Amino acid sequence: PRVAFAELQRAGRGRRGRSWLAPFGSGLAFSVAWTFAETPADLPALGLAVGVSVAEALHRLGFVEVRVKWPNDIVWRNRKLGGLLLQMRSEIGGGASVVAGLGLNIALPAAARSALEGPGLLPATDLCEIGPDRVPGRNALAAALAAALLAALAEFKDSGFAAFAARWSGLDALAGSRVRVSHGDESIEGQALGVEADGALRVAVADRIERFYSGDVSLRPAGDPGS
Repeated sequence: PRVAFAELQRAGRGRRGRSWLAPFGSGLAFSVAWTFAETPADLPALGLAVGVSVAEALHRLGFVEVRVKWPNDIVWRNRKLGGLLLQMRSEIGGGASVVAGLGLNIALPAAARSALEGPGLLPATDLCEIGPDRVPGRNALAAALAAALLAALAEFKDSGFAAFAARWSGLDALAGSRVRVSHGDESIEGQALGVEADGALRVAVADRIERFYSGDVSLRPAGDPGS
């Protein structure tokens, strides 16, 4: 495995072509490269496992209200603290190469906070806002999170998402909530019911269960009929 850190990002890439901004010294931005000798059957769920590892590491540092929001957000009280992006390349009957990237906000300047917000996006937060007296030094934080990601990748290699499923459920920011899932020009509303073994989001829509493997998810107020 290899780990690469960046002190700043002017054009970091997020999900669905969005940008991820990280002014100098304002957060952590790093990627972990990992190779599986054999492609795990549940590889699409790897991003959820990595999200669990990040949230658990932050809990150990005292940020106990941090949760994971499907598919790849690290959140606190429905505000975005960080995000994950995984790039994967696999071969049928062979191995898989993965690059797992994490961006985590530590102390965002006001201008950067505004630039990260927009219609349909969660408002941003950072560790200094959540618990200014609990924020460790950046080197210590970087070491803790990199170690957590590497441990998660090794555990996923041995046990797949089964080792993380119950832990995800305990951290799931959407569980039981009314949500809207948008994919392209379509959107569906229903109740979030957790995830499948392969990482798909389960949503109860009327008298059926829909499964989503990608898309943007937003919480809907209770009783909101939608639009």
